[in-house]
Amino acid sequence: DEAGSVECKFSKTLIYVDMPLKDIKGMEAAVIGVNDVRDGHEYAPVQISELTGVAAIGTSVNAQLISSQINTLVICIVLVFFVLTLTFGRNWKLGLITTLPVVWVVSLEPLTFVALGQPLSLVTVMIGSIVIGVGIDFSIHITQRVIERGVNLPSVYNATAKTAQTLAEATTVTLVGLTAAFAINISALWWFVFIIVVLLIASMISAMFLLPALYAQVVKSGGTLS
Repeated sequence: DEAGSVECKFSKTLIYVDMPLKDIKGMEAAVIGVNDVRDGHEYAPVQISELTGVAAIGTSVNAQLISSQINTLVICIVLVFFVLTLTFGRNWKLGLITTLPVVWVVSLEPLTFVALGQPLSLVTVMIGSIVIGVGIDFSIHITQRVIERGVNLPSVYNATAKTAQTLAEATTVTLVGLTAAFAINISALWWFVFIIVVLLIASMISAMFLLPALYAQVVKSGGTLS
């Protein structure tokens, strides 16, 4: 009116923030920046809520990724150990040795992320569980061949010689199938597939070399797996 006052005819206002697609760090910085603007101004008696939406929720979820990933991997490995123990006639020693190569590959996951310069994200967080599911299959093949002729050095040599080619062929076919993902024009998906490829190759190597080495060491030291 002439006095300069404005009559408020509404009770709520929705403010839409147009935010371009960013990586996790960029998205977090943008969310914090918007909330800083909100916190740095006085709008009394108006109350303004914090930013919400895909970016804010993604930032909140990302903050919980590391702890959730660790908990998930531990649960997966423990369950795999118990299932293998039951599968091999309740022999916890065989279950433990068969699980160790997978544990070694999973421990390489953080190093792989650092080496490739890729942060843990909503996409890559699933890689650890995928590697456990595929890697344990390689170890089971070796262990089953060792058990067939008794746990001794000849059986370890025979299992390695006969199964190594099969594992290499299976890994090659899987990797060739995964390369189809590079035809999709999504860079985040490319890194997801590439990291899986690296860890699958590590799983194959651990099953072909690390697992037989563990069995050979147990036999040479006079230990028993019965």
